[in-house]
Amino acid sequence: MKRSQLLDYLTDQIIEIKRAHPVRVALDGPDAAGKTTLAQELVAPLQGFGRPVIRASIDGFHNPACNRHARGPASPEGYYYDSFNYQALAEFLLTPLGPRGSRRFRTAVFDYRTDSDVEMDTCIAEEDAILLFDGDNLPFRNS
Repeated sequence: MKRSQLLDYLTDQIIEIKRAHPVRVALDGPDAAGKTTLAQELVAPLQGFGRPVIRASIDGFHNPACNRHARGPASPEGYYYDSFNYQALAEFLLTPLGPRGSRRFRTAVFDYRTDSDVEMDTCIAEEDAILLFDGDNLPFRNS
């Protein structure tokens, strides 16, 4: 299958999902698999159907370095268990965009590059918005 055919297929599948709240699409996989690239490539085709698209990444929900590296900077357990702030991800992005959510969301709370909090305004999603979220070790399934 050509890349353009894959993008068309995924776009069609996503557009068909009907919810009373924004549709939340997660692209999960190992580092360097192309999740971010794929998510970015889906933005324009989805917008072409008149749907607003929200882009977010697990990279906006890291824990501070002192938490991430508490088991050692190269610890597999530390990476798996300590890298990301899943509570903030749920509180500021996934829950607000889900059933009974307020649609008031943030796409990031922490910048791992500067090891500091992200200051950003809360946005309000349109009901028919589509969240394209890329990440790895995502503990969320079918919610």
